[in-house]
Amino acid sequence: MNHMKKFMLSLLAFAFIGLVNSFAQKSLEEARIKYEVTSVKSDDPQMESMLNMMKGSVLEVTFNADKQWTKVDMMGGMVVMNTLNDVKLKKTTLLMDMMGRKIKVEGTDEEFKKMDGNVDPDDIEYEISYEKSSTKEIAGYPCYKAILSSKHDGVEMNLIAYVTDKLKAPKSVVRNVDAKQLDGLPLEYTVETMGFAMTYTATSVERKVDPSIFTIPDGYESMSFDEFINTMGAMGGGMGY
Repeated sequence: MNHMKKFMLSLLAFAFIGLVNSFAQKSLEEARIKYEVTSVKSDDPQMESMLNMMKGSVLEVTFNADKQWTKVDMMGGMVVMNTLNDVKLKKTTLLMDMMGRKIKVEGTDEEFKKMDGNVDPDDIEYEISYEKSSTKEIAGYPCYKAILSSKHDGVEMNLIAYVTDKLKAPKSVVRNVDAKQLDGLPLEYTVETMGFAMTYTATSVERKVDPSIFTIPDGYESMSFDEFINTMGAMGGGMGY
């Protein structure tokens, strides 16, 4: 079960990396976007049954010109991760609540690259295509279909998205973004990789952001980045390390 927990966390993180790398461009100055996991599938029926625990998990992305706050709430609150990226200071704060243990980790963007395995976007092969005749309305915005395929270190991932060109986010919001981007903001996307598929659908989009949301709450145990990596290793992993 520890391996399963690690994989679900890694898959969710992998999915989110695919999302933010896709919309980090252009001009939307601030927004709060809420996504929900609406579908999970696996080639293995037993694994699919376990992954059904992920349905209903919530991903929220909130940003302005200087900061981005990302919240991932999985399995009914059993695991909650909040990440604050300070664009100007190039610093990241991770707040993690895993089954009641609350940990705060502060570090530089360079340190947090370790969470992505120090992946250089230039090392990832991308192919992007569009099917603009395939459309749907999501969270009140018209969307069309986009398909992004990538491969890195032998792992293939497909991102099947419905994007809107009515909403676009500034490049400064996201770390380590290369020039290969989708034309619009994905309001629904399915990540397919390693025999799994997970779909996120936007349920709301707010165009104004209360600055107080970027305030870091109290009540967390502080750790250095290295202490956090060692703690996660002792617990059986998570987020890919």
